[in-house]
Amino acid sequence: MYEEEFRYKDTILKVKADRDISDFVKKFVVEKRQELDAYIARDRDFQVSFEPVNVKRGAPEIAKTMAEAAEKANVGPMAAVAGAVSELLVRWSVRKGVKWIIAENGGDICLYGDHDFVVQIFAGKSPLSNKIGFSLNPGEKSYGVCTSSATVGHSISLGKADAVTVFAKSAAVADAFATAIANHVDDVEGGIKFAKKFVGRDVDGAIVIRGEKIGKIGKTPELLKIGCCD
Repeated sequence: MYEEEFRYKDTILKVKADRDISDFVKKFVVEKRQELDAYIARDRDFQVSFEPVNVKRGAPEIAKTMAEAAEKANVGPMAAVAGAVSELLVRWSVRKGVKWIIAENGGDICLYGDHDFVVQIFAGKSPLSNKIGFSLNPGEKSYGVCTSSATVGHSISLGKADAVTVFAKSAAVADAFATAIANHVDDVEGGIKFAKKFVGRDVDGAIVIRGEKIGKIGKTPELLKIGCCD
């Protein structure tokens, strides 16, 4: 089994797979980030907009993936960057012949293969943080599980969620909707109400955590107790 953490600029990518793909991972991440940086240099709105942006002619694959996801969730393209990196890495790794893989980029995950993946939910200062999680086997397909937070990390969130975890067939789409839903979390109930508009259409389900409260909607894995919940 191969397991590695790779850092490049603000990307912190953790990868596990059935075989060693370290050389490919490093080359891929550097290449995609350089492509994105070069594109942003000629399309500043792409980086700063809080609303969907149409990509310019000749945009790289990663920019197109981000823009398409952002359009669905009505957020800016950068809301999907971490999920897009994970998704594209998994997609290309599968073409390289891996049988199973999980790629996590700052809490935004794409996984693939007939393998039981156990995932913890990090929710900042919430007493539920790292104490609950789930097991997921995506089978012969890639799948996205992405988390956004107003209390963790450097990303901008307009809500108050400790964690919003979204499940979708695309990691980029899950990332964009995690941001969109988190922006509307004043309390758990409000977040669930907003998420309901998209469940079954663009995303499979969502989990919302704020403080000691948690809510679920749609198709989500059974929650597991990872640690001792007081």
